[in-house]
Amino acid sequence: MVLRTNSEKAKSHQAQQKIHVFEQGFVLHQQGHLDLAEFIYQRILIEDPKHFDALHFLGILNFQRKRFEKSVELIGQAININPNVADAHSNMGLALQELNNPQEAIVCFDKAININHNLVVAHFNRGNALSMMRNFSDAVKSYDSVITLNHRHHVAYNNKANALMALKRFQEAISIYDIAISINANYADAYYNRGNALKEIRDFEAALSSYEKSVFINPNYIEAYCALSTVLKENKKFDEALANCDKAISISPAYAYAHSIKGDLLADLKRWNEALESYKISLQLNPTSADDYYNSGVVLQELNQLDAAHENYERAIAINPNVEKYYNNNGVTLHDLKLLNSALGNYDKAISINKNSAEASFNKALTLLLKGELTEGWKLYEQRWNFGESKSRKRDFSQPLWLGKDDLKDKTILLHCEQGLGDSIQFSRYAEKVSELGGEVILQVQNSLLGLFKTLNGVSSIIDQDVALPDFDFHCPLLSLPLAFNTTIETIPTPGSYLKADTVKINYWIQKLGVKDKPRIGIVWSGNLDHRNDRNRSLGLSELVSYLPDNCMYVSLQKQIRDSDENFLMRNNLIHHYASYLNDFSDTAALCELMDLVISVDTSVAHLSGAMGKKTWVLLPFIPDWRWMLDREDSPWYTSVKLYRQREDRLWAPVLRRVADDLTQILSSSKD
Repeated sequence: MVLRTNSEKAKSHQAQQKIHVFEQGFVLHQQGHLDLAEFIYQRILIEDPKHFDALHFLGILNFQRKRFEKSVELIGQAININPNVADAHSNMGLALQELNNPQEAIVCFDKAININHNLVVAHFNRGNALSMMRNFSDAVKSYDSVITLNHRHHVAYNNKANALMALKRFQEAISIYDIAISINANYADAYYNRGNALKEIRDFEAALSSYEKSVFINPNYIEAYCALSTVLKENKKFDEALANCDKAISISPAYAYAHSIKGDLLADLKRWNEALESYKISLQLNPTSADDYYNSGVVLQELNQLDAAHENYERAIAINPNVEKYYNNNGVTLHDLKLLNSALGNYDKAISINKNSAEASFNKALTLLLKGELTEGWKLYEQRWNFGESKSRKRDFSQPLWLGKDDLKDKTILLHCEQGLGDSIQFSRYAEKVSELGGEVILQVQNSLLGLFKTLNGVSSIIDQDVALPDFDFHCPLLSLPLAFNTTIETIPTPGSYLKADTVKINYWIQKLGVKDKPRIGIVWSGNLDHRNDRNRSLGLSELVSYLPDNCMYVSLQKQIRDSDENFLMRNNLIHHYASYLNDFSDTAALCELMDLVISVDTSVAHLSGAMGKKTWVLLPFIPDWRWMLDREDSPWYTSVKLYRQREDRLWAPVLRRVADDLTQILSSSKD
């Protein structure tokens, strides 16, 4: 035994007293009495500013109170006193993580692991910091170290799977989530994350089950309700999807994302005004959501509120100027506002962000073609095959694509339809030019055009698009032919007439129509409802008829009649309607041949009449399809066509008044 002096005994008593006081603070800290614990730690530090434990635990307490900078300062002071405590370095790393400094945090975790390689929490948080830095491969290794030390660490399994998700290793992630769930069957986060992985591999039924389990465990799991909505949307269960959105909103009305995805659902249901309201609420809660501004723009486009759409796209761009789709859609809106140079600028910006942006390149093509800049327009128009519906329609032949460079002498080429009936009619004119190059031309088109195209020059055989193909050497889609021939406005082939009606069918319609005692006017007022621009290009029959002079015979050249026009057509004796007799376009052509004039909105019948050289008046919206170009009354594609365009008011009434005035003038002249 070593004897001590009285002074030594006094020092020992003081040390014991400090330990006792610290332990009081520590116990209070553990019990959650943070104010009292903080007071005790600070009292200890007044007497002993270099008390390691007081500094360290006061740093932890400040971390708990989200005073992260103060936490770093205090734990740093403790480490300066004793740099060999692994927990202190680990806790310093946590505070730095919260200050969004994962790189320095990793340095701290590494120091902790060097001191104590078995410190699970340091490996775990190191993985989290690496994930923050998007270094997911190394994060997986850190989580593996955790699992090696504690094979039942279910959160480490979950976070490892999250890192695998980020690496797009979805199947592996699912198997790791399964392990986390096997360790803790009530782990709602793992079920939720597993659902996300299953959604990525498009196993929507399994994803649905996983999300449902997560909300069963945690009925207030708003993210899971939102995820359920997105999966139910994929399964076209819109009512259930909306119900889950509303559940999330009822739990947390201030959760902006729930309002945002509700807007997406309502937009899918074409409930545009309701969708707009949901996006508005989301933006009130989260004014920096570029996507909500973008989606509001999309809805406003659908509502034809183009200025407001443009404004929303501009806001999205201001928040995040690096997203190509914002510029692309803004370009579309500017195009529709007839601000074509500004539209081209936006497309170029989208392309500069993503040189492979097929959609922006294609939309740029439409604007160039509308402006009459055909050479560059045709080249970019080929981008249609790289996105959207055209991508799914692309024909994958073993035979090469012909774009004008290969010699066709003694070769067989397949020309095939790709878009609508009007497109096939317009571009079938190129068949004769192809045949003049010495090749045999097979034309594959829609069934309803087979009879009509029998009169087309230059074609060796015409086949239905759904039948087996004969042998051929090259192929070319119809709308790539202008590029193949380097078509300019001056070199558009056969703008006069290149299609003829069948004589037998003409005679049939002569008998059917009876004696002609007044001018015959063929009319078409609406097109295909599924056409992307139908709301702008079609009009109501009653609106058209209200402007037509009654001293003519008006013949409907339409096969399909909308419900909104059906009753009016049945009640109105002015319009003769023969839909049941129009089996295909050869019938329509024969009926068209007997008209003195065809008045049509932009539909396949307008192309048919123009291709036959019939006098045709085409009624166009303010921003027409690219082929009608801008600010001209004639068409370089059809010499017999006259164009009547909407003005900036985008109303049909002024257009129809001009049509009525011109029609009245023609009728008066014919009487004279």
